[in-house]
Amino acid sequence: MDRNFENLSQIELDALRELGSIGAGNAATALSTMLSKRIDITVPEIGIFKVEEVPDKIGGPEVVRVGIYFTITGDTFGSMLLMLEKDEGLRLVKMMLGPGFKINSELDLISKSALEEIANILVGSYLSAFSQFAKMRLMQSTPAFAYDMCGSIIDMICIELAQKTTHILMVKTDFVETDDKISANLFFLPEPNALIKLIESLGVNKYESGTD
Repeated sequence: MDRNFENLSQIELDALRELGSIGAGNAATALSTMLSKRIDITVPEIGIFKVEEVPDKIGGPEVVRVGIYFTITGDTFGSMLLMLEKDEGLRLVKMMLGPGFKINSELDLISKSALEEIANILVGSYLSAFSQFAKMRLMQSTPAFAYDMCGSIIDMICIELAQKTTHILMVKTDFVETDDKISANLFFLPEPNALIKLIESLGVNKYESGTD
């Protein structure tokens, strides 16, 4: 069944936002356990965009970002991508490794490994929520690290997916520890049928809002 993903009803968007909140809550709990400190989250911003629109949503195609991405297999096929500004990525590493760990301004091997581990936890938490609600078996690959222009990272992933992805689900949330706040963009790049199944699995209908 064809869907116009740009014209989802408010009730569908609210349901996706609730699903994003569950995934973010799982991720915050997992990070808090790993870091032995409290991590809070903000209510996620949810959006579904055409692939070509995504770079403009996060600063433009030529803006350089850290990207950690995973191939998703199982009952569907696609990718998950965590994208951060480099400075926020380094702050996240320092948050993870503690104030006694000195990091430089570059993404060295330790910083990359720490970010990959954090991304592994975040993506696993969101996939767990997606799997539960969509009743799909979803498995993630080992993480792949990229530090490049936003447009190049998105293009690279879409090429790997053989151009099957037409729309991307974006979940934007802030992770807060004391006075420090890290903004993270998480993208789900599924094949179209998987996105349809995810939306329909939420048990809402675009006409349930009470309007014709």
